[in-house]
Amino acid sequence: MAENGEVQLAKKLKLDELEETLVYFATSIISKNTEEEVLWDLAKNCISRLGFLDCVIYKVDYDRKVLVQKAAYGPKNPRSYEVLKPIEIPVGKGITGTVAATGKPELIRDTSKDARYVVDDEVRLSEIAVPITQDDKVWGVIDCEHPDKNFFTHQHLKTLHAIASICAVKLARVNAEHELKLKQKALMDTERELVNLRVNSLRRQMNPHFLFNALNAIQYFITTDKKKMALRYHSLFSKLIRKYMLHLDEEKIQLEEEIRMINWYLKLQQLRYEDRFQFAINVPESLYNLPIPTLIIQLIVEELIERMVMSNSGEGCLTLDFTRNADKLLFKASLEVDMLLGFTRNDPNDYRANLFTWQEHIDLLNKLKDLKIIRQIDELRNDKGEITGRTIALTIPVPE
Repeated sequence: MAENGEVQLAKKLKLDELEETLVYFATSIISKNTEEEVLWDLAKNCISRLGFLDCVIYKVDYDRKVLVQKAAYGPKNPRSYEVLKPIEIPVGKGITGTVAATGKPELIRDTSKDARYVVDDEVRLSEIAVPITQDDKVWGVIDCEHPDKNFFTHQHLKTLHAIASICAVKLARVNAEHELKLKQKALMDTERELVNLRVNSLRRQMNPHFLFNALNAIQYFITTDKKKMALRYHSLFSKLIRKYMLHLDEEKIQLEEEIRMINWYLKLQQLRYEDRFQFAINVPESLYNLPIPTLIIQLIVEELIERMVMSNSGEGCLTLDFTRNADKLLFKASLEVDMLLGFTRNDPNDYRANLFTWQEHIDLLNKLKDLKIIRQIDELRNDKGEITGRTIALTIPVPE
């Protein structure tokens, strides 16, 4: 009877140790913030408390269909957070690979009698492998070995299974928090890029070159006693600048507002360049309330006017057409001149050198906001094959 009592006491003490290990691990991992910290705490601290001599924790790489060693305790871990000569095991191969494939734990009392046994650094005669499972999918495997036969017990199996469950919950939370941080960072990066985009757009419209020329034009009209022209220019210039500032923080603008600003801009440029070009804007009133990304049309118009003035000695004509096809706004800008010469911006001192082009503006909007704006550029040619103009077409998704 006394002997049976000692056996019962020994078993109770053993169970108390296992229970303490579970409590330790559940408490310890609360402070862990990364996947690496959780796994190494499990391997180096939790497993050592169970009296095991060797343990490796694997993570399943489903893309390559292999298990990758991520943490270890024993000979495979000579220094800090390091796995010595890490190996990879194909899913389904060996005892560990079988557990990864089936999601069922394995307790092998004598590995010499199991043909599946895979030798890592040395032969060991006992092995126990337990899956770490998340949402009915094996995330990884806790694999422990011992040089003696029959070392691991069913109680060990239950304990490792409980540890694996705690680990799975913590890993899920850690990964969820990591994903949330990545999404928050991506959102902040997107917002930052959008702000830079809007600021850059404003810089294009209010660049020193345009502002100084506008002020010089007003001064010229005043000094040449063309007061009506000066007042008209000043009025258009003031309204345009005010609208630019008003819409700086807006991602979208009604088409009517965009057309109004384009109209003022073109009239200013007509006055500045002494009617070297004519323009026409064709848009049905039924499209006025459509929301479109702010300033993208404006940037295209600026590009075409500069191209015409800098690359053509004669007069030109700019036509802007707006139509709708189901859930898409179709915009087409056509510039026609006598002959359009080469037009480049290779001068590093050009104020536009560090500013987005309209193409880059649209590409960035598509990337950040998934707007799916389609753009197309075509050259116009005469019978001699000479370039006499350019068309720029946009297809902009709009609400039905």
